[in-house]
Amino acid sequence: SCGVSGPVVFKLLSGTYPSILIDTTFSGVNSTNTITFTSSAGEADSVIIQSNATALTLKKTHNLNFTKLTFDVQSGSVGVDFTDTCSNILIKNCKIKMSTSTTSSSVTGINKGSNTFSINNLSIIKNTINGGYTSINLNGASTLTAMGNNIRIDSNTMSNAYRYGFNALDYIH
Repeated sequence: SCGVSGPVVFKLLSGTYPSILIDTTFSGVNSTNTITFTSSAGEADSVIIQSNATALTLKKTHNLNFTKLTFDVQSGSVGVDFTDTCSNILIKNCKIKMSTSTTSSSVTGINKGSNTFSINNLSIIKNTINGGYTSINLNGASTLTAMGNNIRIDSNTMSNAYRYGFNALDYIH
């Protein structure tokens, strides 16, 4: 409850962990004083966030980095799900594993499915996203309040998606 006064790095020990929900804005966090979650072994395969639903849910949170982690939803639906306004989020050098035989549109690697809020300053860089219906889905709206700004999707490997590698519906302005 005291917040942070500098950059914080959580180095997760090798192993398999249950789903994560982050539904808060941390006191003292800003573009310099970020919170990073990463593998202590330095390899995405060492830390597996596994779920039969959603591996990582982000809601009303800002200035977070996720690096060198695996989000395993091969028996689930969404690797990383944005469920309310977020900003300054980095997902880098991660792996997202989904079913490679699904035909269900609810199975998505990185998802912003609602058209009622925005995500700003989102960077999705050098990830491996395998399987699912859609690798990356960003659902916007015809109003500027639900469209994101400063979205960077760079050098990702997306394979075995049933329908879309990348789907941006009403998101770019």
